[in-house]
Amino acid sequence: EGERNKFVLFFGCSFTYGAGVKNDQTLPFYVGENAKGRGRSMSYNYGFSGQGPFDILAELENIHFQDEIKEKNGILIYVFIDDHVYRAIGSSSVMGWFLHHAYYRQVKDGKLVRVGSFLTGRPFLTSIYVFLSKSRILKVLDVGFPIRIRDPHIKLVAQIILQMKENFNAKYSNGEFYVL
Repeated sequence: EGERNKFVLFFGCSFTYGAGVKNDQTLPFYVGENAKGRGRSMSYNYGFSGQGPFDILAELENIHFQDEIKEKNGILIYVFIDDHVYRAIGSSSVMGWFLHHAYYRQVKDGKLVRVGSFLTGRPFLTSIYVFLSKSRILKVLDVGFPIRIRDPHIKLVAQIILQMKENFNAKYSNGEFYVL
């Protein structure tokens, strides 16, 4: 088999982490097992239940991969699900459990800058969404706020993903970044 000389990093939420399945039933596990004989890559699972795109961006800004990963180069795979849009915009549907998750604001040059959590970074709107998220009528009607995902929401998620890629490539200039 030989020593593995590349890494495959997986980032995402419970789908990536493998909530509800055994460690040997996750996508990162299967990729790692399959990569043993092909390119000798080591797979790492950085998925965490409940994470949203801002959480992953914050992790990529602050993590020192070299302290945790001995391989010098590889790829990062961000496992995206539709619900990540709702988590990125901090919709009322996630505010019951998402208050203290990372929150960023876009600055003049288009870059995103962390301003704390949803609770500290946008306290008024978050308070309204928390209040609305407790409404039994809105739950029965399956109504959340904002009511519809719009182009600015999609553009925000695209900007977050682009900044994830830039942060990864700043640490690994030859690394490859993929969205699944």
